[in-house]
Amino acid sequence: MNKLEAYLNRLTCEKRHAPNTLKAARQDLQLIDSNEIFSGAGESAALKIRHRLSQLHASGLSPATLARIASTWRGFFKFLLEQGEISEHPMVGIKTPKRPKHLPKALSPDQTSQLLDVSVPIDPSESDKIHIRVLSLALSELLYGGGLRLSEALGLDISQAAFEVRFSEAPCLGGWLNWSSGEIALVGKGGKPRIVPLTRVAAERLSDWLKIRSSMVPDLNETAVFIGAKGGRLSARAAQRLIAALANQSGLERHVHPHMLRHSFASHLLQSSGDLRAVQELLGHASIASTQVYTALDFQHLSTVYDKAHPRAKKRIT
Repeated sequence: MNKLEAYLNRLTCEKRHAPNTLKAARQDLQLIDSNEIFSGAGESAALKIRHRLSQLHASGLSPATLARIASTWRGFFKFLLEQGEISEHPMVGIKTPKRPKHLPKALSPDQTSQLLDVSVPIDPSESDKIHIRVLSLALSELLYGGGLRLSEALGLDISQAAFEVRFSEAPCLGGWLNWSSGEIALVGKGGKPRIVPLTRVAAERLSDWLKIRSSMVPDLNETAVFIGAKGGRLSARAAQRLIAALANQSGLERHVHPHMLRHSFASHLLQSSGDLRAVQELLGHASIASTQVYTALDFQHLSTVYDKAHPRAKKRIT
């Protein structure tokens, strides 16, 4: 096993990284030849790495992408250092461009209600349009009601046993529905477990969907909660299309993507409770810093309300 494969194997077995994370790590590491970096000829390893980062920057990669690539390289070189393959870390002191700070885009509570409060008649014999609408609403309600990542929602299985079998075969994001306790058991990024409540409306939407799902699964071994037209686990791209179409049908004059519902969950919860730690736990953030971005979003909301409502708002110092 070469050094790259050994490192990826560690990420898989010890770090429990998700498949998409592993795929990105492999692509990032293929951008650099460690044998060439540490060969005795020419520049030092640090200078070679700086030169390669400069080439990637010149090719038009965004600061966020460069930061991710550099982070992957740092982890790889740390692994080589621990294994005794190299004597010092070559990226000490090397900085990448700062990522631009963007506030997450969220729906307002009224917009969320417009998207989700749609009455749908449930009849498995109805047309595919009804099937799609029920699926879209169940998925959207789950993303907003529990603040799930899309990959977590699509990774849900119909039972704990089914998910544990999949997770033992390869690390994955997902979990299962615990109807008896009214909760969703999740395994998020880094294999971090968490429990989120299953709201009454989400439970109703899911029950509606599961009635239809049972008639759409040709493979009895398929354990996914959310399935696509061919009977397999629903893909991320298909889920994005479903939610965008639901927003359009609901009359929202803006593009809605799945992660926007997670942002909306966090923003609305923080506006109502002010409890940053609770929001952190429900989102499954490893660091409070990841959750703090929603405080800025909350202030932005309050500022908008102030501008619309306060008689002196237009006379503020700018």
